[in-house]
Amino acid sequence: MAIEKTEIVGNTIKIRSPNEAGVIAQEISSNPSMLSLITAIAINDDGEDLSEGLAALEVDDDAKLTKSAVSTDGNGEKLDEDGREIDPVMLRVCGPVVQILDAVYETGRLESFSWSTTSDVQDLTKAVRPKAFWNALWRHAKTLRTLELVFYIHEVSYVAPPSVQFPALRTIMVDASSGHGCKGDVLDHLLKRTQDLEELHMRLPNCDHDTCRIQGMSWDYDLPHLKTFSLHAFDSAPAALTEFLNRNSRVEVLSSHLWDDHTRDHKKEGACKSAVQLAPTSLPNLRALSLTDVGNTCRSPDQYFNPKANRPIQHLRIAGWVGNQKLYEPITAAAMTLRCLELEFHVSSMRSNAASISALPEIKELLLSLSELRELGVCFESAHYHPDQAPMGVDDLKSVLNLLPSQTKIRALRFYDSAGDTLPEELLNDFPDVPPSLEFLGWECKEGRLLYRFERSDGKVRAVRYEPVRENSRNASDWTDDRILEYEG
Repeated sequence: MAIEKTEIVGNTIKIRSPNEAGVIAQEISSNPSMLSLITAIAINDDGEDLSEGLAALEVDDDAKLTKSAVSTDGNGEKLDEDGREIDPVMLRVCGPVVQILDAVYETGRLESFSWSTTSDVQDLTKAVRPKAFWNALWRHAKTLRTLELVFYIHEVSYVAPPSVQFPALRTIMVDASSGHGCKGDVLDHLLKRTQDLEELHMRLPNCDHDTCRIQGMSWDYDLPHLKTFSLHAFDSAPAALTEFLNRNSRVEVLSSHLWDDHTRDHKKEGACKSAVQLAPTSLPNLRALSLTDVGNTCRSPDQYFNPKANRPIQHLRIAGWVGNQKLYEPITAAAMTLRCLELEFHVSSMRSNAASISALPEIKELLLSLSELRELGVCFESAHYHPDQAPMGVDDLKSVLNLLPSQTKIRALRFYDSAGDTLPEELLNDFPDVPPSLEFLGWECKEGRLLYRFERSDGKVRAVRYEPVRENSRNASDWTDDRILEYEG
C-alpha cells in the first residue's frame, strides 16, 4: 500500500506527515491482519504546519483519546489529565497515532518507534502530545529496541516519567534542545530504566544561563553495555558527566559537543581543572572520538589523549579548533593508532585568503606528526553562512593537497560541502601532482557523493569514477560510517 505521505513498507509504518496518520489508522482498522507484521513505526514531521489538512481526516480522533484522558474546561478547551490545556492540533494528530499504537500492541510486536520533527506548530508553547499518546507508547516498553524522540518547545517538562522498565531497549535518540529551563525528569527516569542500552544520542539546550538549561539530569546512570554515546549540550554538571564516562567504560564511539562558560569566568578555572578530568583507566576501548569547540570548554583534548591511558583511537573528528596550536599537541599521542582524521571548521578559516584566522598552518603542522594516518576528511560546508561563502571548488582541493607531507601514508582524501561544485573534467583528466600513497578522492557536493580513484600513467595522474571500496552500514547516527576506507592495522 502506498499513499502520498503515508505508507506501510515491509514491517514498518511510515508516516511522513503526522496529520496523515488517520489514513493508516483507517487502513489497519479495515485490514487488521497486517498488524502482526508491524515491528516499527516512523513518524517524520518534515516542517509542515501540523494543522494543514486536518479537515480532511475522517477519523473521529477526539473519540480515540478516551474520556478519562481528555476533559474540557468551562470554555470548552480540551484539558489533559494534569489539567493542562491541549493544543487542538496535537489532540487531532495524536488520536490516530494512539489508535495505531494500541492496535499494534494487541496483535504485533513493536521494536522501533521514532517521531522526529522540525515543524513550527501553531502556538508552540502548547505543542504537547497528550498523556494518552505517552501511555500508549510506554505500553510497548517490553519490546522496544530503538526509540527516537524529538520534543517540541518546552514539551519535555510536561511528559510524565515512565514507570515501566525497558528491558529490550538498545538505542535511544532524544532531541530536547528546545527545552530551555525545562524539567528533564522523563529523560532521567528513562535512562535509569534501560540497563542494556548500547547506543545513546542526546541533544539538550546549550545556553549558558542557569535558568535556560535543562533541569534534573543526574548522570547517575549505570549503562554497562553502552558502546556509542553522543551528547550536544551545555556542560552544566561537568563532574557528574565525567563520572558517568568513568563508570561506563565500554564506550567505543564518543561524540562530545559541549559548551560551558568556564573559560570566561576565571574564578571557576581551578574547579574546572579538578572536576572534569577523565581517569586514565576510563574508556579503554575508545576507537572513535568527535570533539567540538574544545577551545571554549574546560574539557581539553589532553584527557582523551593521555599517554597513560593508551586508548586505541583510530578515528578523530574535530571542529572549531582554530587559532590555538596547543590544542593539537595532545593528538600526537595517538599518532600510531590514528587512521582517519576529519576536520570541520568555518569554511572561511579553511581558505588562505580569508580575513579570519586561517587553520591551514595548524593543519599542516598536525599532519606532519600523524605518520600512520590513512584518510583525511575536510569540511568546506558553505551553505547557511553570512556573509555568503563561495561553494567548495578546485581551489579548495589544491589548498588541501598542498598541506600533505611528501612522505605521507594517506590513501584517501574526502571533501564535503552540500552546495559544492563538481570537479571539471579537464582537472580530472590531468590531475595535479599527488603523493604516491594517495589512491582515492571522495567529493561530496550538490550532485551527491562521488568517489574517484587515481590512475598514474606516462607521468600523468587521472581521477576516474570508482565504486565504494567498503560497505556502508546505513546507520544514519554513525558519523564514522562516511569514511572511504576500512581501518587498517
